[in-house]
Amino acid sequence: MTDLFVPAYDTYEIYTAVRAAFVANFDFFKYHGKMKLTKESFLANRNKWLFAGLGKKFKNESELQGYVAYAHMMRDHNKCWINNLVRDHDLLDNYKKAMKISQPRIVHFDDWLGIYETIDELKDALVLQKNTFPEPFRQWLASNSFERLNFLILLDQVYGIFAKWNEGYKGDFVWDNFYKRIEVYKKFYVNSHFLNKNLIEERVKNHFTLPK
Repeated sequence: MTDLFVPAYDTYEIYTAVRAAFVANFDFFKYHGKMKLTKESFLANRNKWLFAGLGKKFKNESELQGYVAYAHMMRDHNKCWINNLVRDHDLLDNYKKAMKISQPRIVHFDDWLGIYETIDELKDALVLQKNTFPEPFRQWLASNSFERLNFLILLDQVYGIFAKWNEGYKGDFVWDNFYKRIEVYKKFYVNSHFLNKNLIEERVKNHFTLPK
């Protein structure tokens, strides 16, 4: 592989493995993204030219892997076929913008924390609600924005909110659809950004205790 783009067959492998993680319970990281694929199966694929086109949009495999995972998190899986990922320019542009705000050290995290006056108010907002979802999750549903998803993932690293919420909302169609995807996506997210729970927890604490 060169440092200019991802070759077509490598793109085929990455796309197939990441998609399988979302739709077929394939353990991407356990098997290091490797499935029983062959170059013969790739050459027989009528969309092989699309894989070449997708690979040319990325400088390395990590960026491509992140894009395929991002698409499956933010879009319906039926809109994440290879032709969608190549031709959906808005999706690609949004992914590139998302990568600029996905690191926990940036200002956006403090911006979202700033919605709450105290750390207790933040914790209260994360508590299971009867007949409705917690406010941060409702905000994500209303916006479908990566900024709000980024905030939820970082909070989950500290407070384990997804597992706790699943205890109360399991069986709800909207929640189940989200939870199935986020449990896969956060593995790609955490792996890509090397998140450290202690550092994020310290940032939350400092936000509410240090002078503004």
